Amino acid sequence: MKIVNLTSHLITILDQNNNTVETIHPCGEVARVEYEAKVVDYLGAIPVSTTNYKVSGLPKRRKNTIYIVSRKVFEACIAMNREDCYYPNQVVRDRAGNKIGCRSLGYK
Repeated sequence: MKIVNLTSHLITILDQNNNTVETIHPCGEVARVEYEAKVVDYLGAIPVSTTNYKVSGLPKRRKNTIYIVSRKVFEACIAMNREDCYYPNQVVRDRAGNKIGCRSLGYK
């Protein structure tokens, strides 16, 4: 399985003892998402809207390839039925609150 990191950050997968299991370098391209809200109704004076997502920088599906994207991009990918996209999940932080890695890749 080929893993392509479409974020701008190094992805470090850590075990329960914070030992590095895998390090995945950025591929040099970054997937991004834009949101467009459209007001479709009103509840009294409160607008009700739908949101359309536009993802850029996400390659077409490739056999035996998964893409790591940001959580925001991943949420847009769900709406696009992209089952080849994952995101860093179970983020681990140091004592100062800085991200040092994650325990898993999130899916669905």
